[in-house]
Amino acid sequence: MYKAGSPSNNPGTYSSVTSFSNLPEPGTMILFGFGLISFIGARRKS
Repeated sequence: MYKAGSPSNNPGTYSSVTSFSNLPEPGTMILFGFGLISFIGARRKS
């Protein structure tokens, strides 16, 4: 049977979570942090 909550039966979600938590390149984290800072700054201005 297919269980939605089981990572072994849901390889797409498991691989995406694993790749996100194990990002090898720091550029992705820099872009994510820059987007987060700009998003917070835009909300504080308004």
